[in-house]
Amino acid sequence: MSAPFRFFPTGALILLAVMTAISAVALVVQWREAKHAPFFLLRYEAAKRARWLFLLTVLLVIGMGITGWLTIQYLRHPTGAPARPAVTPAVLPTPTTAGGEAGTQPPPTPTRTRMPSPTPTPPVTPTPSSRPVTRSPGASFTFITFAQGVSASNEPLMPGQVFSLPLERPIYAFFRFAEMENGTPWRAVWRKGSVELVSDEFQWEWGRYGTAYVYFLPPGGFDAGAYSLQLYIGDDLQFEASFEVQ
Repeated sequence: MSAPFRFFPTGALILLAVMTAISAVALVVQWREAKHAPFFLLRYEAAKRARWLFLLTVLLVIGMGITGWLTIQYLRHPTGAPARPAVTPAVLPTPTTAGGEAGTQPPPTPTRTRMPSPTPTPPVTPTPSSRPVTRSPGASFTFITFAQGVSASNEPLMPGQVFSLPLERPIYAFFRFAEMENGTPWRAVWRKGSVELVSDEFQWEWGRYGTAYVYFLPPGGFDAGAYSLQLYIGDDLQFEASFEVQ
């Protein structure tokens, strides 16, 4: 669309404002002449002109109002301005339950770390195993934080210890691991209050050092209450961490 048309509302508003001012000044002049002219005929003619100028001024004011509204709409949505793309927030996918059993939660998904590289690879899903493995004496898990999501670089998103309802996405628990041996049995236990919701045991396969996370989503989403996570290496409790949904 051409530039003159795009600038029409603003230009028309300025023109109408000038015309209204001129008409108003002329109206005042004629009104004073109709009151103070020395002869009746002059007062009569001035009064006629004043009535027409009054009508013209009213119409110009109405025109200014309409043009002003059009100008505001133009400034809000200028013709020919490039459209801004709508931003759609990303939604974390809901993981499927393990084994297809009702009430069974998604298996933990640690972040694999390959030595000697310090950068963890994308998370993978472990599978249970019963191979006997000797545990390293210094093996440990250390809690970092709970979060409502995981970034593309495997960092916690929206971390915290108190989460608001409705909550129908998993809660992730990030932790550090050290001195781990592949094949070492480990276990994640999720509770609500004193009630155990799920306990899953797996074989470790993500190297000796790094950062990992496990996640949990009850069927139908979280209810209000206090929840906790216990992580074990073998039968040794490494940490217990709690969060609240309200």
